[in-house]
Amino acid sequence: PVEVFNRFADMKDNLLHIKDLVKQAINHSVYRVKPNGRIYEGEYEVATDEDELVKYLADDDNQDELLTLEGKLKSKKLAAV
Repeated sequence: PVEVFNRFADMKDNLLHIKDLVKQAINHSVYRVKPNGRIYEGEYEVATDEDELVKYLADDDNQDELLTLEGKLKSKKLAAV
């Protein structure tokens, strides 16, 4: 039972981290939200909404995109300083 609890607790932290990254990416203009709610990176649509983007980045198959987002966000933050 403790092992199961720990897996869910870790999953929550991971999802919170990804949600925070998405919010920061929008705030730092890595992603832009159009009036229709869709999320774009440049001219490329990446998701229909924030929840879809979080689910996409949380998928283990898309870890490269998550790491890329973390790198882009870090670069934007450094450039803002």
